[in-house]
Amino acid sequence: MARRLLGELDKFVAALNDGSDVSEESVQELMRRIESSVEEMSDDEIRSLDKAIRRLEQVARDRYEEMGEELRRLNYGRQALRGYNHLRGIDSCQRLYRRA
Repeated sequence: MARRLLGELDKFVAALNDGSDVSEESVQELMRRIESSVEEMSDDEIRSLDKAIRRLEQVARDRYEEMGEELRRLNYGRQALRGYNHLRGIDSCQRLYRRA
C-alpha cells in the first residue's frame, strides 16, 4: 500500500519538475487516501511517506515561485510596451499637429 502511494507522490513530483500541470483535486485526493491508510502502516513507511510529501511540497513551492517570477517578468514587459506605445502616440500627435 505504501509503495503505491509513494509511487503516486513521485509521479506528482516528476510532473511538477517537468513543468506539467497537476490538479489540486488529485493531490488532495491522494492526501486523503494517505491519511486514511496511515493506521495500517509501519513507522518506516510513515517516515518515507512524510519525506515524499515534504519533497512534493518543496517542489510545488519552487514551481509557484518560478511562476510568480515569470508573471513579474511578463508584467514588466507589458508595462514597457505600454510606455513605448504611449511615446509613439505622442510622437504621432506631434507630427499631426505640425502638419495642421
